[in-house]
Amino acid sequence: MNQGLAKAHKLKGYTAIRLLFEKGKSQRVAFLQLLSRENQEAKHRMGFSVPKRRFKKAVDRNSLKRKMREAYRRHKHLLRSDGPKMDSMIIYQKSEILDYKEIEEIIILILKRLASQ
Repeated sequence: MNQGLAKAHKLKGYTAIRLLFEKGKSQRVAFLQLLSRENQEAKHRMGFSVPKRRFKKAVDRNSLKRKMREAYRRHKHLLRSDGPKMDSMIIYQKSEILDYKEIEEIIILILKRLASQ
């Protein structure tokens, strides 16, 4: 099983992200907000965001995004491969930096929710 996070599995591009914000469903899981919508691609695509308003230093934003990406990468197997393919974005909503374990627990909950949709 491939444990990497391939380029094709990253949510990129102005149009895809704009459609996600306009037509996607939003739900909040603890301190993370999940935006998701079905896509026409053959795979799940995920994006991660940390608002500049909450964390002024790029070092802090990048650190949090790295933690979220790693948690997703390690647990992406929870998403059903036979179910609908989704474009999703996870947005960090807390004003303090949490450690990896706390972020990982919430990412697991989010992936289980996505798998059940």
